[in-house]
Amino acid sequence: MKSTSEDFNLVFASSIDYVFDDKAYAEFLKSVVEFGINDFLLTEIFVPKTGIIVYMKDIIKSFLERFGLRTVEQYLQFWGYLRTVDEHISYLRNAGFSEITVGEYNHGAYWIRSKV
Repeated sequence: MKSTSEDFNLVFASSIDYVFDDKAYAEFLKSVVEFGINDFLLTEIFVPKTGIIVYMKDIIKSFLERFGLRTVEQYLQFWGYLRTVDEHISYLRNAGFSEITVGEYNHGAYWIRSKV
């Protein structure tokens, strides 16, 4: 039996955004809309940590790398991991979702529910 969008009231994706680069993430979200999904939940979204401690760590890491005291195989973040909530919302809107609700779990991750 082949599934159609009529078989689902709500579709969710948990902790998947990190596997996509920006282009693939945009294409994935657009395919969700094109399939006919009207209610989509992204859950377990982790965002970049901010603050003075993180800033200081980044400065120290850069200093150590510059002087060869620390080597990093891949300087940038892996794929799309740690997009901001605003970046997720932008991708969802570009895919065709218009009604967007955001929440935060007690453990610090976010969820975004979006409807066409």
